[in-house]
Amino acid sequence: LLMYLLVFLLIPSALAVSCYDSTTKSSCCGDYCYAYRSNYVDNSTIRETGCLRGSIFRPFIGKCLEDNDESYCFCDTDYCNSPTARYPEWKHGTLKCGQTKGCISCEVHRSLSGSLATPRCGSFFAKSIEIVMQTQSCVRFQISEYDNKLYCLCDTGNNCDTKLIKAQKLTSNKVTCLMERSGKETCKGDFCFISQWYDLMSVERGCITNNETLYAGLYQSGYANFLGYQYILCESDKCNKDWKTAEKSADIKEPLCHTTTITTTMSPSEILEADFQRQWNNLIYSLRNAFSDIMWRLQG
Repeated sequence: LLMYLLVFLLIPSALAVSCYDSTTKSSCCGDYCYAYRSNYVDNSTIRETGCLRGSIFRPFIGKCLEDNDESYCFCDTDYCNSPTARYPEWKHGTLKCGQTKGCISCEVHRSLSGSLATPRCGSFFAKSIEIVMQTQSCVRFQISEYDNKLYCLCDTGNNCDTKLIKAQKLTSNKVTCLMERSGKETCKGDFCFISQWYDLMSVERGCITNNETLYAGLYQSGYANFLGYQYILCESDKCNKDWKTAEKSADIKEPLCHTTTITTTMSPSEILEADFQRQWNNLIYSLRNAFSDIMWRLQG
């Protein structure tokens, strides 16, 4: 028993939770559990459940990350994401953002040239690492010489985003980071990041600078995954050179679950269906991401 305890203490892991995983129809192990609802069908029905990792999601525990169309609710106890569990009521949007009414929150971005994109309702549509932004926060993301944008998200009043972003400058020389998939360019910020999406190994690199006065600790060093994306944030020069370098730079611990695994036997046809659904979701999300990136580049 003593030997077991010593080994357990030496393992670089973090106690985590077991969650329902709707894709595999079994359980998964992560830092937190999530449940997904969609306004496209019935906003009271849980459409998807699973695990996620990353301390950047801690502020959402017991809450839901929502826009007008999608809602992700997070919790941190074993199997708390049951489809039959009680979840916070979906907010009713009352804000005007640009020309759009009935928004839950407002978002806008400003390009390096200073031009503002059209203000709109806060949305998860084709979001990557910026998806964890909380209301009343502004963050600069730079992934290339030409893709250097400042985002603001708020819910304090009509068109609050355009008022908020005017006061932002957001520059930081804390770390030097590599940019683009090739990593041939550099930028400066609070954090370096590297991300990849599912198994496509589509690597993205860049800098993140957060307005700590508005929302302190919004981004922090470490690993996170959500919606097929994996991220590593680190705080040393060029620590985002590649995935292995970033892993060594950030303090990453594997989640460790001690609860009994729930497994539902899947027939060959169900396994095939689950795999097809996963691949289909990957394709759709990729297309959405590419389309949104093109549109936002044209705007700003």
